[in-house]
Amino acid sequence: MQTQPHLAVRHNRGFSVTLAVAVMLVSIVFLTIPAAQAQATSQAMKANQLIGRGINLGNALEAPVEGQWGIQLEAGYFDLVADAGFDSIRVPIRWSAQAQQSAPFTINNEFFERIDWVLAQAERTGLLVIINMHHYEELNTDPVAHRARFLSLWNQIASRYRDASERVLFEILNEPQGALNADNGQLWNRYLAQAIRVIRRTNPVRPLIVGPVRYNAIDALDLLQLPDDDNLILTVHFYDPFVFTHQGADWTGLDLPTGIRWYGGQASVGSGFEDWSWDTVIKSAPYGLDVQYQRQYAALSLYTNQAFKPKRLWLRARGRMDVIVECESSTARVDASTLSLNSEEWTTISADLSACAGSMHRLNLKNAANRRDSYTVRHAVVCGNSECLRPITTAARSLYDQLRKGSDFAKARGLPIFLGEFGAFQTADMASRVRWTRSVQRTAQRLGYSTAYWEFAAGFGVYDPLTGQWRRGLRQALLP
Repeated sequence: MQTQPHLAVRHNRGFSVTLAVAVMLVSIVFLTIPAAQAQATSQAMKANQLIGRGINLGNALEAPVEGQWGIQLEAGYFDLVADAGFDSIRVPIRWSAQAQQSAPFTINNEFFERIDWVLAQAERTGLLVIINMHHYEELNTDPVAHRARFLSLWNQIASRYRDASERVLFEILNEPQGALNADNGQLWNRYLAQAIRVIRRTNPVRPLIVGPVRYNAIDALDLLQLPDDDNLILTVHFYDPFVFTHQGADWTGLDLPTGIRWYGGQASVGSGFEDWSWDTVIKSAPYGLDVQYQRQYAALSLYTNQAFKPKRLWLRARGRMDVIVECESSTARVDASTLSLNSEEWTTISADLSACAGSMHRLNLKNAANRRDSYTVRHAVVCGNSECLRPITTAARSLYDQLRKGSDFAKARGLPIFLGEFGAFQTADMASRVRWTRSVQRTAQRLGYSTAYWEFAAGFGVYDPLTGQWRRGLRQALLP
């Protein structure tokens, strides 16, 4: 920030010099506090840029005992990550398994030395390193009983690493959940503020990574109340659609089926809408949403409980289609327009919805012809005076819309944002994993996120420790 105004000082006029000095002094006085705030914020922004494209060293130090989940960190792993082109590592750590259960809750010194080794390896290979508090399950289930222990653990961690490099970042808690969700996250907001105060005693300016309840969900960001601290980086996690990213993962307890594929162009009914169609077969395809009318006046019908005053409809579609566009509210149905399409190429067509009086809860696209018409639609967008809704959207667009919620939240608060976890489990087919990973990575970067893929060498891994080889498609998706 430039704090000195540019003044042309005329040395032959003493008044000009005096005025210049006065203006400069006033500027310095009024700019002192904002400049300090800007410096702090820029430090967090700089740290987030250094995170860049990172990766989680998962299933190692967050296991109850390192190696119990099949991964034990090796010096060579840091070289592999750095040489591949990653900028940073996030190291999940189960501190709660390495500390006394009663006051003063002392952390095992041998475990501290193991973390010292991790930081030394990161420094040796030029990787920024994030150390977090992972899998503190007791805190999630009984936060009141574990509050003092949680704060003591952070006091010890922060004290030990008070003089660590600025390329060492702290993440307060991975995926707050369970009882920490109480009062719409208010309990977690209090604990978060208390932990930050503890850390600031010894690390007054180190950027800290903080996230919302409900497993760091983007949709929970509105519940997050941030303390007055400029050196914060927001974090969220992204695993949507969960039925794809966690298919076949037995620890979810959901018995998710396998064989689910992901395509960016695959369309579905949009978030906030329900399929209320009649005499119509709808199939999600890799390239869109196939709509097959079974008779005349059959309809693709999409319902939302959000009252909306529509003005215009846009469709991105291909195929043979003659439809009557009908708006339906709780009191009336109105035939607003007729659309015709006869093209095998993707075409954008629109309909005027000004005839739709009042609020609309349901959009019906009725078969206008006396035949069993079919077509494929990729997008449907309905716009009013000030907003647009997406009754039909693609997987890639849905992904973008969700990640944009996070970036918009961060921008509104002048804070950087970090996508701390995203990944698809090994049970999914590799081609779909690559497509999804590439889409998340590129979308996140486009929206200003730093990222850390979950994870290096276990069930989601981009590296195969058995063959000693990178999974090429995933690596290229993350590091194009």
